[in-house]
Amino acid sequence: CDGSAVSRTDYADLYAAIGTVWGDGDQISTFNLPDLRGEFIRGFDAGRGVDADRVFASDQLDQMQRITARALGYGTDGGMFAPFASFDGAFSEAEANNNGRAAVGTHSGLVSGLAFDSAGSPNARVGSETRPRNVAMTYAIKAFYPVAASS
Repeated sequence: CDGSAVSRTDYADLYAAIGTVWGDGDQISTFNLPDLRGEFIRGFDAGRGVDADRVFASDQLDQMQRITARALGYGTDGGMFAPFASFDGAFSEAEANNNGRAAVGTHSGLVSGLAFDSAGSPNARVGSETRPRNVAMTYAIKAFYPVAASS
């Protein structure tokens, strides 16, 4: 699956199965294999309903799940301005500690900033890396002629 052009005659069964979906080759005697180098394979949905709007052999750019949050501020807190009074989503309040660094916790004084953690967002799938939904498989197409069963 390196995008190379192969013979329509030598690989007649494969050509009959995939045609020129991944390229016309020389438009006469060859056709192209898919080029999957550096790509993740996403299995074609074919009615399963996981990726229903996709067309066979189509590609997609990368994407990150949308994460939203909100911080609302109003009024004063003990005579001091309280810039953030409520939070939802991935935001939480961050207070200045003794070392001047942000510390996430319950409000016990003037809020000096916001902390953002996408793991705090409802239903967020977070981890040590960003990756597409995927299935491990071999990137290969093999055309062969079955051996006739012996009697």
